[in-house]
Amino acid sequence: MMGLSATEIRPAQADANSSTGAAACSKPLTAVVPGAAPGAVTKVALEAIRREKERLVNAGLSKDRADADILWALGAGHSESNAVFSRQAAPTGKLATWLAQVTLFDVVPDAPAGGDASVSVSFGGHLRDNTASPQTMTWAQFCRMVTRHQHGEKDGAYITPAIFAGSRRDDADAESIDVLALDFDSGANLEAIVDAITRQGWTAAIASTHSHLTTETRVKKSAWESWCAEHPNVGAEEFLISKKARAPAACEGAAFDRAEGSEVILRHQPLPKFRVFIRLARPWKAAEYPSHSEAELEWTRLYHAVGNAIGIPFDVSCSNTGRLFLLPRFPVSRKPVSRVLHGAPCDAHALAGTLPPGEAVSRSTASSQTASRSRCRH
Repeated sequence: MMGLSATEIRPAQADANSSTGAAACSKPLTAVVPGAAPGAVTKVALEAIRREKERLVNAGLSKDRADADILWALGAGHSESNAVFSRQAAPTGKLATWLAQVTLFDVVPDAPAGGDASVSVSFGGHLRDNTASPQTMTWAQFCRMVTRHQHGEKDGAYITPAIFAGSRRDDADAESIDVLALDFDSGANLEAIVDAITRQGWTAAIASTHSHLTTETRVKKSAWESWCAEHPNVGAEEFLISKKARAPAACEGAAFDRAEGSEVILRHQPLPKFRVFIRLARPWKAAEYPSHSEAELEWTRLYHAVGNAIGIPFDVSCSNTGRLFLLPRFPVSRKPVSRVLHGAPCDAHALAGTLPPGEAVSRSTASSQTASRSRCRH
């Protein structure tokens, strides 16, 4: 097996304006070193990463920062790189280019298109910050930002897909939206979400939320007590499935745990929770409708049309135009995961055209409709 010097394996800095800026691993790994023993590709790749990490640490970076610099210079998130190095997926983008230069593969997939498309979004500093600072970036830059987790509490900087007429984040001032964000907190795993979006052929950025793999669900005590009175012979498992649209596998063995004030806590299996950002082929623009109220109604139709097409229960309370979404964070007790999928932008307007007039909700999470319409803090 060939040896690699530190200078040979140093990855080129990722071009944020390149369509290869965000990497995905969605195809089987079919090309390996001819005649190489099983695991040889993994060993060489990991050795190259180890050498580059050692170089960066010797230059003064922390180990965590070195890891991040390597992965993001290659244009890949942690989940993508792990998938490639474990031979579960093929590389694309900068990661593919780099691996091709060290001749680990006979065939490398073409870099995906679309990463250089521009999207505009708004930012806020923390949950109590209601200002909206607009920013335009490439889709590749956006994908890196929303799939790169930081350790910390459920607070901090947030993103709002809408651009507003003024400086405040307000539904009534929303002017345009380039990216649609969906929360999947019913218990669907990453593979199910990836498969569902891949079938649609869409490009998307997927990241676990702060409460990913939580084993507790809080519900109003009044709702729980009403359920128990109406269903004396069933328990928490049935409540979570029927009232919260949770996946049955995550609810197996669920039980009442304790009461805290006006809420009760139900304990269950670890519950996967993910946020998905999908680039729209045509932005929503409030100015295209006779009134802002009609524009907001149409956005709701677009939102539900996309969620329904994916076919996995989603949180419908996130459908208002001024919705904020925290940038990805994770608690120390859980490991975050992310994925970037490459494909075409989503034609939400065409999907919404298939809905009967006035219809928005069908297979979405009906129980979520009464939730707060100001933030998504999962």
